[in-house]
Amino acid sequence: MKLSTFLLPLGLYVAAGSAFDCTTSALNLILPSNASALFAISVSANGTFGHAGDVGYPKNATNLPPLCAVSINVTSSATTSFTFGLFLPCNWNGRFLTVGNGAFTGGINWLDMGAGVQYGFAVVSTNTGHNGTGANSTFALNNPDAKLDWLYRAMHGSIIVAKQVVQSVYAKPPSYSYYSGCSTSGYQGFRDMQMFPDDFDGLLIGAPAWWHSHLQTWSIKVGLYNQPVTAPTYISPSLFPVIGAERPEILRLLRRSPALTLYLMYNDWVETNQSFVFPHLELGTESQWALLAEDPPDPLSVGYVQNFVLDDPTWNWTDFSYATVLAAENANSDADNFDLSAFHGRGGKLLHYHGYADGYIPTHSSVYYYKHVLGTMAPAGIPLDSWYRLFLIPGMRHCAGTDVDALWYIASAGQASTFSNGTYSVPGFEDPAHDALLALMAWVEKGDAPVQLIATKYKNDTNLSEGVLKQRPLCPFPARGVYSGTGSPDDAANWKFKTKQPLAPTPDDSTPTSDGTSITQTRAISPPSSTPEPQIPSSPYVVLDICDTKNQEELAQEKPEAVRRRIDDVLRELEESGE
Repeated sequence: MKLSTFLLPLGLYVAAGSAFDCTTSALNLILPSNASALFAISVSANGTFGHAGDVGYPKNATNLPPLCAVSINVTSSATTSFTFGLFLPCNWNGRFLTVGNGAFTGGINWLDMGAGVQYGFAVVSTNTGHNGTGANSTFALNNPDAKLDWLYRAMHGSIIVAKQVVQSVYAKPPSYSYYSGCSTSGYQGFRDMQMFPDDFDGLLIGAPAWWHSHLQTWSIKVGLYNQPVTAPTYISPSLFPVIGAERPEILRLLRRSPALTLYLMYNDWVETNQSFVFPHLELGTESQWALLAEDPPDPLSVGYVQNFVLDDPTWNWTDFSYATVLAAENANSDADNFDLSAFHGRGGKLLHYHGYADGYIPTHSSVYYYKHVLGTMAPAGIPLDSWYRLFLIPGMRHCAGTDVDALWYIASAGQASTFSNGTYSVPGFEDPAHDALLALMAWVEKGDAPVQLIATKYKNDTNLSEGVLKQRPLCPFPARGVYSGTGSPDDAANWKFKTKQPLAPTPDDSTPTSDGTSITQTRAISPPSSTPEPQIPSSPYVVLDICDTKNQEELAQEKPEAVRRRIDDVLRELEESGE
């Protein structure tokens, strides 16, 4: 089944039997009273589009099909409004796609819209109620309505009005509605799905920042692990590549105080009375340890506390404590409803993914969410496999990319824009087996559940014409993939999957850790006052390629012991050699 299967040559813009005029005056005739068109611009085939005033997303979308580019402003309160952009393609596939925003970015994501419209979707993106860059959250300071717009109101409101426009322009409502987002845009998709389950038939969600109250405070906590720079536990950012490469220098480092910082990075954040707060970073994430290198700690997260949580711009990161986390829990900024029965009941499908080398949002925050949904839905007699699947991607960094030539490309949110502008789908493999968005569509519309996703690594990410380096299948959690033993391991056809017994739901009276064990069993304990037994990363090809030999859960449980044994062996050799 190819991409062309989903295209409907409708010949467009038809509304109520007449041609649609791509002008603001024509749009204003079909908009509700609280909305007005800012512009409507016709774009020719192979055209380019962007907006100069969009500081959050300054790059233009290119290689566009013929379409009408629209911007509409909607009043959301007496003092606030939001704006959304909409691509209305001349060759519409009969479907609707929403794309999201990164961090606190206020802007219309024309770039991701450009990838989506090439499938034939009518595509929408909201500016979340403000115009600004990703690290700037000052729009929220002492402004409850601006907060609501960013948290969910602008997204849902943009979807509602955009669907009305689509129905008027094409003289029929969209047959199916989809969402694609990663990181904060993953949060946006989760939040909308939980609050407004009828908005989407299917969602493709990556590395979602669904737990802001704990994620943002964890980001500050991580920065504090490496403060001050004069402390004996400080690790210079110049050593991060050494740690990731597991060179001999790291073994000598482990004999000194910085081992405590590594211990904290590789273990869950656990507070007083063994209260689990947030998952650990995985081995192999070291190339994205920007949070550990910040001095002072992550300004985005500090701004979140100042502007969203406390409404106090004078708050200083040096005043951070566990009380900051408790205060953040009252900020209404989490997409933490695990009861998805309404979304399931209307036939919705959720395809969720996360990279194992993600250094910004720990991989197990997605596992934690999945298991909590399982623990909520299973007692109600609703298994997950028929409508919610999670794929963990070995070696993929935050949302996209790799620094170890791992497989990562599945045509999900923002990935196409990492190549040359104008790329969409999986060049050379435009089908549901390789393209996660097409896989979601096949699941929703044909009932073909994704038993695997084939991830691709091209030889040259700046010139895809050089061809594919390798492809391998990704297995849905908690299944594991096994190399058949014959043929090239870089050929997806030479892999098979082994399944485990379904995960047991989390008991109501326990608090699971990121690994899914109860808090009394967690391996992440508060470190002793003396130097703890450290953990270091092994080769990324071993640790990160979970489908080679180990199930994800087994790997998470066994790797610390294996690492410890290897450290002991090498240290013993160093001592015997007198080094």
